[in-house]
Amino acid sequence: MLTYLNHEKPSKQLLNVGLIALIYLLLFSCSGTKKIYQTFPPLINGTWKITNTSNFFITGIELKPTGGTFYNTGDTILRYAFDIKMDSLILTDVNGVTIPNQITKLTKDSLIFKTLLWDTTQQTFVRVKSLWD
Repeated sequence: MLTYLNHEKPSKQLLNVGLIALIYLLLFSCSGTKKIYQTFPPLINGTWKITNTSNFFITGIELKPTGGTFYNTGDTILRYAFDIKMDSLILTDVNGVTIPNQITKLTKDSLIFKTLLWDTTQQTFVRVKSLWD
């Protein structure tokens, strides 16, 4: 059994105000610091070309909401489903194997990976309209 001060029950209006205040507190306390991954999905989609000419593995990437296509200097084309988690591009192959690739920088013009797929060196890409121009 609940007992109230002055033997009065709190008004519904006071409860509603308290509930609204709690909701605002929860929503806005979590959004104080902008997490970098919140900007990735719109920015990461597009066509990217490697800037490091000594790289003989991945030369270009096309990232679309439906998946990622990776081109190399040979005749191999690699396709993956992908997801963004925190600061990583998580690639998933047709067998369900996942490959995390840490992104160190993403802007509207550049994409830098700490490592990408099996290459353990930094990979720098620039946004292009087409890989074949």
